[in-house]
Amino acid sequence: MTVRRLSTAAVLVALLLFVVSCGLFGGDDPTATPVAERAEATVAVEPSATTAPAAQAAATTAPEAEPTATTAAAEPTAAAVVEAGEETEEPADLPSLAALESVDTYEASMTLRMTKSEDETVITAMDMTVKVDRTNSAQHMSMTSAEEDQEAMSIEVVTIGEDTWMSFGDGWMHTKSDEESVAAGVDDFLMVGDNALDSIEDPELVKRGEEVNGMMTDHYRFTQPELNGMEFMFIDEATGEVWISQEGEYVVRMTMEGTGTMPGEEEGSEVPTAMTMLWEILSVNQPVSIEPPAGFSAADALPVMEGALSSSNYFSTADMAMYEVVATAEEVIQWYKDTLTADGWNLDSEDEMEGMSSASFIKDDTTIGVMVLPSETEDAVSVMVTKS
Repeated sequence: MTVRRLSTAAVLVALLLFVVSCGLFGGDDPTATPVAERAEATVAVEPSATTAPAAQAAATTAPEAEPTATTAAAEPTAAAVVEAGEETEEPADLPSLAALESVDTYEASMTLRMTKSEDETVITAMDMTVKVDRTNSAQHMSMTSAEEDQEAMSIEVVTIGEDTWMSFGDGWMHTKSDEESVAAGVDDFLMVGDNALDSIEDPELVKRGEEVNGMMTDHYRFTQPELNGMEFMFIDEATGEVWISQEGEYVVRMTMEGTGTMPGEEEGSEVPTAMTMLWEILSVNQPVSIEPPAGFSAADALPVMEGALSSSNYFSTADMAMYEVVATAEEVIQWYKDTLTADGWNLDSEDEMEGMSSASFIKDDTTIGVMVLPSETEDAVSVMVTKS
């Protein structure tokens, strides 16, 4: 893989980590983050200004994607229309994406397209959708991406409480994270937009009272020589537009076009790059359904002993599970005997040797094997469960 491809992959990994590493939802009692000091907005455009379409990022390097971002402008009242050149009496603060912490559920999407400035060759295209239910500590993220001369890649992640299921297009794996880690990831994701908005100076108010995705918003645009917090995208300067909800003051839509440089094919070389991005909230406080992937419901999943530690050592797929638990080997084997025989499994064999205990169970043509090994974690053992 070339240096440039490593760099574009880093962009996608960074985005994924912001979204997935520990979740999109806040604590048990989310509250709106206090808005920091924001740049004052001035009015400098005609009331007829409309949304500038943003390029739709597609998971393909073929033809140019058609613009898909549109805004349904509501009929403003006389008081709502901002006349050209008129200064607002009260400076308008530009809120932040962190205001979403006061929202219980939402659906959002983000598209990203990075091209070579000289010939518009697609370097990276990405399309991501997210559903978040803070009330039930759940989220569902889907992302497709493609790089120049590379096959499209898909990633899907479902998180419910401390349980996370991840798929790269071929099967699912299950991991666990402690609740503190889940909550800690919120700031990382939300602060990407927060930092970008914090660096905006002198935003221009385009119009008050535009309807976007069923929400009434105020529309701003901005030009920035640099955007703090966007360095991982290799963006040096950007222009964009942002729509802020009048109720709740969160970002409903943000479009951005930027330029910068990325590492080239040759070591030490740089390629002038253009970026377009669309980030928008599709719905707020509407019912969302987030469930474990098929085959990973409580009835389908391999049995894992109660009290399994939520750590990087926890891992499971449809046919294998590995985890640590504070227990003795004898207690683990006995738990599987009780649990599996109660579910119709028959004990086929049991063995114990120095440092290892094992047992196998049969039901119809399926075998479940359990192996217990010592662990470096104090008072814990390592457990591996397989299905064949």
